[in-house]
Amino acid sequence: MLNLLKGRYLTPLCLAVALGAAQTATGETLLRWTEGSADRGSRAATYHWFADQVKERTGEEISFQFYFGGALMGHAANVSGIGSGAADIGQVIAAYTPKELTAYSVGDLPLVGVDPWVGMRAMYELATTNPTLQKMFDELNLVYIANQSTGPVQLICNGADIKTLEDLKEVKIRASGSYGEVLSSLGANVISMSQEDVYSALDNGLVQCNQQYVQGVIPYRQHEVTDQIILLNLGQILGFGIVMNKDSFERLSPEQQKIVREAGSEFVDNYSERLAGDVESNLEKMNTLDSDFSMQVTELGEADIATLAKAGEVYNAGWLETTTEAGYPAEDLFANFKALVEKYDAELKSKGYPWER
Repeated sequence: MLNLLKGRYLTPLCLAVALGAAQTATGETLLRWTEGSADRGSRAATYHWFADQVKERTGEEISFQFYFGGALMGHAANVSGIGSGAADIGQVIAAYTPKELTAYSVGDLPLVGVDPWVGMRAMYELATTNPTLQKMFDELNLVYIANQSTGPVQLICNGADIKTLEDLKEVKIRASGSYGEVLSSLGANVISMSQEDVYSALDNGLVQCNQQYVQGVIPYRQHEVTDQIILLNLGQILGFGIVMNKDSFERLSPEQQKIVREAGSEFVDNYSERLAGDVESNLEKMNTLDSDFSMQVTELGEADIATLAKAGEVYNAGWLETTTEAGYPAEDLFANFKALVEKYDAELKSKGYPWER
């Protein structure tokens, strides 16, 4: 076996399958964490925070080996890869694996104005208490650990001078998923392309606007080719979680399992605080005149917010129909999610964010 493992043609994925969750010479459990993105930004920082917390609380009995940048597997392979044990832990994204995570995509519906912490807390409680989601993860041989969010969907534009939703008609917008469908229903000319191609498309006029997140504009350098950000706050990607291989999780002691679950819950608040800081910092840069990042920041009026919400409801109705046809109790799932959003929204309004209390 050792000669095979040292073979020059053995891929990282094959190596992971061959080894399984590793036991070190000292009895420490080493869990392999697969991540398709690079080791930078708030999410990566929170992954390291989680790993450090688990290691410390277990007396260094559990540690993690990170494989960033798709070194072990890409985003779309994580559901099957983690489920099969090719990795022990990592993120899953409903938009990349819609068939397997149909029920989890309830978090991606275009609800207007939901705070990221509220959304993540609602999805965390939904995934840890709702029988449909619990059964879904169990059948995939996964254990749900924590939730993430992209933050609300916004628009950045170049020379479009958008003041109201009416101004979106015939505007060429790069958008995707439910958000693209909502914008298309409002008269926009929606174009599909990868985020990596957007910079040149905005620069040469192939598109006039791009679906983006506040904290994503500057890292993609798209502030260089846009002059306006419109705060749509149109939904967020919440079908976006951290899961563990069920067999790896069950090999942990009951006390270790408890620590992992507790750190997973705390992950939501830790990441939310980092995300909020990123959004605030980036908006401040955009709002600063004569800065390298200066943009016109446009907020929608109440009438436009109501129009956007109504357009989202049309998409949601379609999701309910197709998800029900796929054999899931979509109405109950959506009602459960919305009730939890209302619960945590009320908590936010009465108590503020956990890190500010």
